[in-house]
Amino acid sequence: MSGSLQTAVAALGGTSLALPVLLAVASVALSLGYILWLKTHQRESACEKAMSPSEPAVDVIIPVRNEAEQIADKLANIKAICYPEDRLRFWIVDGRSTDDTLQIASGLIRDDARFQVIEERPDKTAQLNAALERGAAPWVLFTDADSRMHPETLREMVAAAESDDGIGAVGTPVEPADSCHWLERAHWRINNRVRTLESRAGCMSLLTGPCYLVRREILGRIPEGVVAEDIHAALAAARLGRRVCLVDSPVTELRTPRSLSELFGHKLRKTTAYLREIFRFLPACRKIPKPARALFVWRAAQLIALPWLVVAALVSFFLSPTPVPAAALGFLVLGGGAIALVGSIAKRNEKQSVWTGLALAAFLLVICLTACVTYPFQPRSAYSPRGGANRK
Repeated sequence: MSGSLQTAVAALGGTSLALPVLLAVASVALSLGYILWLKTHQRESACEKAMSPSEPAVDVIIPVRNEAEQIADKLANIKAICYPEDRLRFWIVDGRSTDDTLQIASGLIRDDARFQVIEERPDKTAQLNAALERGAAPWVLFTDADSRMHPETLREMVAAAESDDGIGAVGTPVEPADSCHWLERAHWRINNRVRTLESRAGCMSLLTGPCYLVRREILGRIPEGVVAEDIHAALAAARLGRRVCLVDSPVTELRTPRSLSELFGHKLRKTTAYLREIFRFLPACRKIPKPARALFVWRAAQLIALPWLVVAALVSFFLSPTPVPAAALGFLVLGGGAIALVGSIAKRNEKQSVWTGLALAAFLLVICLTACVTYPFQPRSAYSPRGGANRK
């Protein structure tokens, strides 16, 4: 231990506070350090460079199940896509809906030869695989029934992807519905910002389900047991040495959690699914090329180790011989780090409330801890309620 560090520890009350302080600093470093690392590796993303004029064929896959309230508007949305009609093929995969989804969809696409309807068991992974097996286009666009994209979004995604052979997948920012819970809105605001930083650092760590584009060679078939196929697609691309980038064309997600209980269940399911993919790709971590490998290690450590580091720091502060000042010091270090993290993520023109950021951090901490504890007992179904007006 260096002399300066020894002096600092002595000033804090001796060795009784050394461990708590180190745990708190490690927690801050693992969260804030990631953002600082991203900011030191920023470069012009291929998705922000000159667009390629190439317009290859694209298979558009829409998995549905009990979407009678959404399907007509969804079909109108994808029919409005600005892209050569002869290079688009749409696959609507119904998971044995018990409402009028199939009848409504069939009636609306009867005269459009670009559309095909497939019936599959009610499992999103199986539904996506059913469409993947039938298509042949070099690019595949996955889009949920409750998402709405701008007519130019697909053209922008394909142009960005075709501008660089090293790109394996392209994602978009997500804008939740106005009726969503305020923590959900804060989550997407920060999530979109972090993914933008990741994209400019070389490779995003994840894609998001409402809308993303993938090379067929990367995702010929989704393995059984995958719940978060969007995260799986991003990690599969990274493992093959392909980058994952972001285009600035937000997609709206209409069905979002409205209550705290709905939000908790939704985030717990997504976090558990993310854990499953982390553990799936962890044995092959060394084979993932840079910079994707560094992003994978950072995010894996944040998901698995960071929550326990924070808890260990707080517990050790309270169990110290001087619990009151120790706890105050602990909250000062952790709280200061959290505030710095929120400030570093927010854009300059974005009025991100510090208290909102702290509340979201505390909420996600509880989610991650719960996911780690309940991971072995979580269901592996790719369908579950997500809140909002209509549920899968």
